[in-house]
Formats: sequence, structure tokens, C-alpha cells
Amino acid sequence: MTTTATDLSNSLADAIASASASVVHIEGREHLSSSGIAWSNDVIVTAAHTIRREGEIEVRFDGGSSTTATLAGRDESCDVAVLRTTGNDLKTPQWRDASELRVGHLALAAGRPGRTIRATAGIISGIGPEWRTPGGTRIESFISTLQRVVPSLLTHGTTARPLLGLAVYPVESGLLVISVKSGSAAESAGILVGDIIRSVGGDAIRSPRELHHRLRDAEIGAQWTIVVSRGGAEKTVTVSLR
Repeated sequence: MTTTATDLSNSLADAIASASASVVHIEGREHLSSSGIAWSNDVIVTAAHTIRREGEIEVRFDGGSSTTATLAGRDESCDVAVLRTTGNDLKTPQWRDASELRVGHLALAAGRPGRTIRATAGIISGIGPEWRTPGGTRIESFISTLQRVVPSLLTHGTTARPLLGLAVYPVESGLLVISVKSGSAAESAGILVGDIIRSVGGDAIRSPRELHHRLRDAEIGAQWTIVVSRGGAEKTVTVSLR
């Protein structure tokens, strides 16, 4: 190897060695194991479809030691499960801003399918707007999704998401409101059947999927400014999500 190639190879090996302490092996369902990653000193994040709903879960660490964990919460829609352990000081990775990624960047993937760490390498071949979970849910940013979902699962065991309380149909100029639920946030804000939603927070909305994505990433209690077209005139309403 050239000096440059040797240095790169050593850097990749060092990166995997550093990540190894944060990656655990999980026996969460009969005949199905998985890897997980330390979120804090007593919290592990893994895939929801690999974790049974009840009972203790075995977790194995770097070096071969093991412990049991319990399910703190799960969100099937984004395939995330959160586990709690006790008496362990887990090493968490250093999270980076995903917006810094560029096509062509080196990428390492690490897992612990058994007692030892496994890894593979490649490059970022593309940065798309979204990916799909096994259940079909579209996720735009996995890191930002975890940052939103994990605290809710730890606190409530489920992910609380706000609802507007309306049904829409896409038309050329926006989203036509075809029904409004009684007592909903939309009704309280004064949105009516027949209104056309033109924008949310200053951004044009062209499809129900765009509106769904915004709701999925929003927090209960957030204030939305929505511009609707009503009778040929535009009207701005403020919606308090709940």
C-alpha cells in the first residue's frame, strides 16, 4: 500500500474501533437478533420490528459482557424502539449534522450481529429527500427523526403527534379542504370546507404528503400560520396544533 492508502486504512479501522463501544448486540425476539446504538448512558435505540413487546431483552456489549434491558417505548411508523438498561455506563457516539453530508463522502456502517463488530465501507452515492421504513413510512432525516421521537418514547412510551383534523384533496392551486372535524385545531382556527390551503409557514403546499410530513415533524402546541384561499380572496389563519 502507498502511505496515503495505509493512512486511510488505519483511519477507517480507528473509526470502527471507536464506534464499537457504542454498538450493541440485542436478542429482542426469538430467532431474530439485531444491533443497537447507545443513545445515552442507559438508553439504547434499535429497530422496532426486531423487539418483542413484553419481557426482558438481552443486550451484549463490546468485550462480551451482557445485561438485560426493558422496552421503554416503540414507534412502529418509523421503526424505532427505545430500550432502558440499568447499572451500565454506555458510551454514546458523537452525532454530526446530517446536512454536512455530500455525495462522495466516505461512509462506514457498523453492526454487531454476534459477539464481534462487523463493518463495511462505501461512499455516499446520493442524498435523496426521503427513505422508507419496513412499514412504508417515508423518513426525510433519520437523525432528526430520532432526536424528535426518542425523548417522546422515553417520556410517554409512544410518540405523540399533532393533528389538524381535516381532510384535503390536491388541486392546481393548493389543497382543497373537503372536511373539517368538529372540535379540531382546524375548526378552532376557522378553516372551512371549500377553503384551499395555499401555504403553511410561508411555504407552498402542493400535496397531502407534504402536509403529512410537516405534521409528522411538528410538535403539539406549535403555532402554524396557514394561508387559505376563500371565495377568491386569501385569508391568513393561525392554527394551534394539538
